[in-house]
Amino acid sequence: IVITFVNTEVNHSRMIKTRNNRNGISEDPSCNIRFVQISDGLTLDFNRRANPGEALNALMTTARASAEDLIHSLVTQGCDPPISCVIGSSFLPWTFNVAKKFELPWVAFWSQAVSVHVIYRHLSMIIDNGDFPPKKQ
Repeated sequence: IVITFVNTEVNHSRMIKTRNNRNGISEDPSCNIRFVQISDGLTLDFNRRANPGEALNALMTTARASAEDLIHSLVTQGCDPPISCVIGSSFLPWTFNVAKKFELPWVAFWSQAVSVHVIYRHLSMIIDNGDFPPKKQ
């Protein structure tokens, strides 16, 4: 089993900067955990926090195309072992479409606390019960 984490260039750069010998990021090619990067179309010094709309648009468009290109090259050039599934962030729903295009199973990865999922799942009920938005007292 080989696990490949795909990050944007900016997140990959942050990981490399903070890397130390104890955090599990190995440069050993025999390691079964790999880290690769894709472009979101923005420069590394682009201020994503100050421009969240542009950063999100880049994630939804350019990063999707970059991820699709990466998977296409891995599938057509062959990788050992071959890709067996895509585990995609639930906040990047396009990962499902990319996996489907290459006929790969897809699993959503939820990176937030389960309590956040419960709120999202039951938001309509919370609103219907009058519990949200909070009433001013």
